[in-house]
Amino acid sequence: MKKQLLFAAAMFVSIAASAQTVVYPCTSTSEDGKKATAVNNDATIEGSTSIEAATISWGSGVLEPSTCQKTHKNVAGESLNYFGEEGTTCVTKWVPVVASDAAIKKLDDAYAAGQYIDFKISETDQEKYLDIKSIAFNAARYGTDAVRINAKLLIGSDGAGETETEWLFTGKTWESYTGGEGFWTEATGAEGEIPGYGPAREDASKANTNDKNEDGFSNIVIPITNDIIPADAYEVTLRICFYGIGSNKALGLNNVTFTSENLATGVENVRVATPSVDARTYNLGGRAAKSGLLIQKGKKYVK
Repeated sequence: MKKQLLFAAAMFVSIAASAQTVVYPCTSTSEDGKKATAVNNDATIEGSTSIEAATISWGSGVLEPSTCQKTHKNVAGESLNYFGEEGTTCVTKWVPVVASDAAIKKLDDAYAAGQYIDFKISETDQEKYLDIKSIAFNAARYGTDAVRINAKLLIGSDGAGETETEWLFTGKTWESYTGGEGFWTEATGAEGEIPGYGPAREDASKANTNDKNEDGFSNIVIPITNDIIPADAYEVTLRICFYGIGSNKALGLNNVTFTSENLATGVENVRVATPSVDARTYNLGGRAAKSGLLIQKGKKYVK
């Protein structure tokens, strides 16, 4: 897929337009809060009529979701309900195919085995590119301390075609993404040691052991810059890989969010201005125009 025109509105600070946001709830409905009767694969899209969100998909190493988690405990050991005491909505559990005694304990091995979940959005308007300044999601370990996760982005852009980023969570980045919720374990070579990022453990069987977490999840926010997602990207997939556990344990994810707001600071980034390929002029809404406040070849003027 090739874009014919650059989306001018993505190249400067938005003045009047509302934020563009795509949210995957990753929740299920359940009468008892345990069995998933309907996995919510439908994303909510706000601030855009042209962004398309694919249904959640997963690799061959992940089981079809059939269970969910309704309750957990906070840092004080108090039992909480994700959606209120009377709610029957619960967070989908993601479980690997491998048996408990065959748990994959290395990230690259888990990735090769298909232990990942995909969240994909696309800009369908040929005159626009995706404007993403933050990607956020909540993550929790259920029933175990062994869950590790990492994430990468698969990107379609005019400049580079189809590309993948490196793994985003490292010993240097995880705290800035999470505010210190969860933990990081380096590869030590010790028997049974699982390197990587472990999100908060929040379930009904054990209180949270991380004193920086209060709401039952690691609250993850990844700020997006042009060196992560280029300005000419029209398609982005967040791929979350998990490992360290077998089919008797689970990972919880919810509120996977792509947004044009900078969630880390509350202030929108300014992307570097780039000229349109055919020198057309655009208004602040990103549509072709010949009068008013216009953008042309990275220049702003009134006509």
